[in-house]
Amino acid sequence: MAKRGYFSLVLHSHLPYVLGHGIWPHGAEWLYEAATETYIPLLMALERLVSKGIRVHFTIGITPVLQEQLKDVRFKEGVKGYIEQKIDSAKEDEVYFLKTGYKHRASLAVFWQKFYEQVGEYFDRINKDILGKFATYYKAGHIEMITSGATHGYLPLLLKDESCYAQVLEGKRAFSKNVGLGPSGIWPPELAYRFSYEWKPPVGNYPKYVRLGLEEIYNKLGIEYFLVDHHLIEGGKAVGTYIGLFDALRLLWETQASAYKPLEIEKKDTLRNYYVVSPGKKAGAGVFARDPRTAMQVWSRDIGYPGDFAYLEFHKKHFPGGHRYWRINGKDVDLGNKDEYR
Repeated sequence: MAKRGYFSLVLHSHLPYVLGHGIWPHGAEWLYEAATETYIPLLMALERLVSKGIRVHFTIGITPVLQEQLKDVRFKEGVKGYIEQKIDSAKEDEVYFLKTGYKHRASLAVFWQKFYEQVGEYFDRINKDILGKFATYYKAGHIEMITSGATHGYLPLLLKDESCYAQVLEGKRAFSKNVGLGPSGIWPPELAYRFSYEWKPPVGNYPKYVRLGLEEIYNKLGIEYFLVDHHLIEGGKAVGTYIGLFDALRLLWETQASAYKPLEIEKKDTLRNYYVVSPGKKAGAGVFARDPRTAMQVWSRDIGYPGDFAYLEFHKKHFPGGHRYWRINGKDVDLGNKDEYR
């Protein structure tokens, strides 16, 4: 008989602070889209499962930057207008597609109408409080919620330990204020980590000093565990997500590669959890690593969902409403040649 196994499903959510910085393409609409097509549908699915008595156990990390935006009245009012606009544009698309002979596309427009109507009704029902609804499930023990750095600062490169401490402290405070309970874990910005060692800043006239390991800071602030990328456990090279997609990133990496030293391959693996303590220190914290195969399924257009023909083509939208009516049918297929979603 096979042994019973366990895994941790950890979702992570972060967006830069876009409120007050315009609407489109990289302003508030970015946040509205994430809320209506990801956060709210996730809550709706969670509600259905809980109502059926199904035990739901996953962890979601919501960064303080995103928390503050989800609580902002500008977001709550803006989303309502966004939903109304999406419904109206889907109705206009339906009329246009029927007039031009695209009957299947017209049926997809009806789907988008119903989708956004349901999202809008649910948003009103939870009093426009996405974060509060997640917190309700957290307090009831259905899910776990974790925090991140206050302003998403890259902790290993911050000049002073005090800055790292402040990022984690304020991240914890923001979480406690917005959620109503303290976090037991943290998704560090970019899953970055550093241990304790003697270091001299490369710029400025600063003396050498022994930097704290990040796990010491987590321990002091009552954070029990953190997450890292797989190569920090298994060794080897960090695998960049976008290097293969953009020539500029690839060229930038090639110019810096000589300064990068791959980690020695270890016998450890990401299927176990560990307790981290820097050499010569006592305070530590638990660590979980992101599974590389799972991560590639989420991110990779070559072997993951972004390249699977069963999914909508994210990058092709119908003007002016912005709805998607096409599916993925090959990573090298021009957007003009995408098939209708079926």
